[in-house]
Amino acid sequence: LPFMSFDITKITFYYPGYSFSITKDEKKDIWSLDRRIPKGKKLSNKKIDDILGEFDKLRVYKFVDDITPDLGFRYPQLRVRIEANVFSPKTSKKEKKSVMLFFGKSGDFGVYVMRADRKWEAYLVKENVLQKFPKNRQDLLEDENKNNNNNK
Repeated sequence: LPFMSFDITKITFYYPGYSFSITKDEKKDIWSLDRRIPKGKKLSNKKIDDILGEFDKLRVYKFVDDITPDLGFRYPQLRVRIEANVFSPKTSKKEKKSVMLFFGKSGDFGVYVMRADRKWEAYLVKENVLQKFPKNRQDLLEDENKNNNNNK
């Protein structure tokens, strides 16, 4: 990624047929979900930290020379838009940047990934990264009093 996870301010997950987002309020350092959270539930900070950690650990296992339709980028299993506010040395201010990742088919050694702004490049990354990403909004939630019970 062209930035670090601590700069990320919004992540949108696009699965076939549905999408959802989490957004960070930078002043309060609090993440929120794009829909109302059901009563008795809350957004899991640990799960968000795990997702951010996966972006930091995202490494190219192999560069793909021949980008063909069978890599699955025409109908990806997941698209992720990541937005960040990144400090620019040129302007000495933070600037908004974003990147869209397409996760294509899974191969023998991982999953194929392409950046939307670099359609001439494709990569193979570890497949388990997809297992770490939430499949739906509920995957980001935990019981509201989970931490309260652990402190007793």
